[in-house]
Amino acid sequence: MFTGIVQESAEVQSFEKSPSGDFYVLYVSTTLDTSLWTLGDSISNNGVCLTIVEKSETDSGTRLRFDVGPETMKVTNFQNLKTGDHVHLEAALKMGDPLGGHLVSGHIDATAKVNSVEASEDILTLGIRLDGAQRNLVAPYLVKKGSVAMNGVSLTINELEEDHESTTFFVTLIPHTLEITHFGKLNVGDVVNIEADIMAKQAARYAAYWKEHHA
Repeated sequence: MFTGIVQESAEVQSFEKSPSGDFYVLYVSTTLDTSLWTLGDSISNNGVCLTIVEKSETDSGTRLRFDVGPETMKVTNFQNLKTGDHVHLEAALKMGDPLGGHLVSGHIDATAKVNSVEASEDILTLGIRLDGAQRNLVAPYLVKKGSVAMNGVSLTINELEEDHESTTFFVTLIPHTLEITHFGKLNVGDVVNIEADIMAKQAARYAAYWKEHHA
């Protein structure tokens, strides 16, 4: 589990298919203190829970390797990931850690496109549009002033707009968030990973099950 309070926007050193072609190999360079991170630890990369399979120290920090399976490639924006891009990193929660954001599982529900970018002097407002299957997977769990994880970052939904074809939610990014994330570089049409609030999903599942079996 994660909290959606990312620790760094780290550079992708390489992202290529494995020699067998069965999965992808992701190398990330981080300047974070990783002294307590060990092989097998879970780290969120752009909201995707991945396992450290290799770790080495470099002159500029730490080099981490993660293996990425076919299912992750299919359901996340890793389809567009390339060398030189940046991913948001967050270590898994430990018992007793403060929950600064909200509970995030690291399992992406869908991807969505940036529909609008509105910048003012200090803040940035993004509109994220959900269509088709993506809408069905995420929109039922979105509420105004509720939480959503976008590329692993816990954000508050300020506004919701819905019609017969799509759902668009809006999030506002404060200077601190813009400083430690790569959201300031997003453009209209860019694809982001979305994870709906896990508590909302559990509540909806319980309500649907109760209705089905006790109607």
